[in-house]
Amino acid sequence: MSKVSQKLKHLRVYKVYDYSLFDDENKIAAESYLSRAASKGEIIKIGKGKFYKRALDYKNHQIPQIINHPSDKVALRHNKISPSKYPIFSNLFWSNKNIAISLDNYIGVVLSKDNPSYLPYLRELFGDRKIYEIYLNHFYQKHRRLELIEEFLEI
Repeated sequence: MSKVSQKLKHLRVYKVYDYSLFDDENKIAAESYLSRAASKGEIIKIGKGKFYKRALDYKNHQIPQIINHPSDKVALRHNKISPSKYPIFSNLFWSNKNIAISLDNYIGVVLSKDNPSYLPYLRELFGDRKIYEIYLNHFYQKHRRLELIEEFLEI
């Protein structure tokens, strides 16, 4: 068993990791092993250099289609957004209309409503990678699972 496969075996399921997890000396071997693991369904790649490990019972399930073409690249680059920028979500931020907040907090508040009708807008604006990363690291890992969101994202 290689170092990469051993490290992958001990990772937590449904937590987003990046390739910096592996040493620089094993980086090429890690990238090729992760590509094979992704095609087998052991891990799911959600973006450039980002992946999460699936539970063993879901290894043979269909791999979700991840499309990462965000339209609001400025918010992603600066990791800040004005709550009143998008009218569809402005009612969620009634107490703070104009002061910029962290993009992670913004997406987290929208996801916390467990309303799947918001997801297509979030995915279009910020890309699947950001949505998966925030949901898995801020909700799933803290045992705040949202069944409708998970079903829609095919987690």
